[in-house]
Amino acid sequence: MSAGRRLLRSLLLALHLVAGLVLVGWRLVVSRGGFHTAAFRDTVRQWHRRVCRILGIRVLVHGDPPPPPVLVVSNHVSWLDIPVLASVLNPLFLSKAEVRRWPLIGWLAMGAGTLFIERGRPGQADRAVRALADALREGREVLFFPEGTTSDGSRVRRFHPRLFQAAIDAGAPLQPVALCYRAAVGVDKRLAFTGDNSALRVLWEVLGRRESRVELYLLAPITAGGTRDALAKQARAGIAEVVERCNAARDGSRGTETRGASHGTRRS
Repeated sequence: MSAGRRLLRSLLLALHLVAGLVLVGWRLVVSRGGFHTAAFRDTVRQWHRRVCRILGIRVLVHGDPPPPPVLVVSNHVSWLDIPVLASVLNPLFLSKAEVRRWPLIGWLAMGAGTLFIERGRPGQADRAVRALADALREGREVLFFPEGTTSDGSRVRRFHPRLFQAAIDAGAPLQPVALCYRAAVGVDKRLAFTGDNSALRVLWEVLGRRESRVELYLLAPITAGGTRDALAKQARAGIAEVVERCNAARDGSRGTETRGASHGTRRS
């Protein structure tokens, strides 16, 4: 059963990735831009929703998406975080520059307007802050992962405060988001992109399942005042509290469901 499911989903995913490449190529070659239009952003969100549907990912949302401009920060568990978050929100992502060089995925990321940062290079953090702040001033929704790496989903690592300066500089609110990949009890560590759990192993796991469940908690927005260190600590505290509850709870929460990131949402 799982072998047939993996085969079918692999074929559907491959076709969907090709469709994404065609879409990005058309925007680059034919329309020459327009990446930041509302219509294109909605198309990108629908594309990510389709990815979640193909993979059998059931997204349950707690809270309401914030209006832009807003700086979104989230805990980071898996590469699955990207389609999950992008199926609900409509952000520009900040990513490490290596992603830009990944076959296929890098092209799609650039086509979606992803911002890139060269980690470890002098001045890169300042440039990233300026890019994030500029996008916020343009009325955009931008997102980064302040842990800088993934965890197994049962805890939240330290938040690096430097990029929180963008919200202060742009005078935009901060939106903390907590992600919980659910098991029958606690969080599902098999979908975490960490340790020996490679990206391909995570993909193999999710392809073979009937369904994977992730809960997305949109916490109360934080006014961008004070210092970046204070913002980072406040955002982390809120997200860590939710993750701790998820890690101790049975799977049975209720919220707004975007099952498989479908074309609509409903109250569950």
